[in-house]
Amino acid sequence: MRRNLMIAAMLLTNATPTLAQTPPPPQTAADEDITVVGLGERAYKLNAQQLRAAVGAFEQNRAAFAPQARLMWFLMPRGPHPEVSLALKDNEGEVLPIPVSAEGSFTLPHDKILTGQWRLVTTAAKGAIRIQPVAMSPGATREQFRMGDARLSCRVHWGFISDQYSIVTRSLFSMVGGCASSSIGIYFSTDKPINAVTIDGWSKPIQYGQNNKSWRIPLHEKTISNEAVARVTYR
Repeated sequence: MRRNLMIAAMLLTNATPTLAQTPPPPQTAADEDITVVGLGERAYKLNAQQLRAAVGAFEQNRAAFAPQARLMWFLMPRGPHPEVSLALKDNEGEVLPIPVSAEGSFTLPHDKILTGQWRLVTTAAKGAIRIQPVAMSPGATREQFRMGDARLSCRVHWGFISDQYSIVTRSLFSMVGGCASSSIGIYFSTDKPINAVTIDGWSKPIQYGQNNKSWRIPLHEKTISNEAVARVTYR
């Protein structure tokens, strides 16, 4: 494994989904058409346990990084998805509709998710819809957000996908410091070429990825406070 492990795309858009090399836990027929955009430019099949892990990581880390944040979920790619409807369904067959905004965002009831008894289902036509969790404080957007939100989002993503990796990889990730490690390159990806990225109080150059459609976010930098705001502009 490369020392500079790339964990790309916490804000991934318009990428072709691929599945983890490690087989995910067994799925039910009702949720096989939903995948979640995770790290490393992968998309993972969704099940109730992974959904609970993502919400659990959010609740566990929210106080430290983004006390006012909500865990928002976005249909990917960004934009309206009028053909998609979502619902939670429990093991007894009870169904709870989930409203989706015109922009393709929605929230989930954490108390139900944390029981591990509810899974997210869709009535969309077969052909996996893709969703992505992002921690967002009041007033945040995908282009302007607190660094604490980004630090929390990283932990949510790792909580969701960690069981897709071998115990060796999970141990290595934790050993080097995880989302707080300078040895891990954490990249945010976009669907448009980036013009510039600025972070309050940060004057060092930003590292950009291929075609300027991703940038390395310095989550490990302790000199950057959780309240510092990152701003992304496009060409």
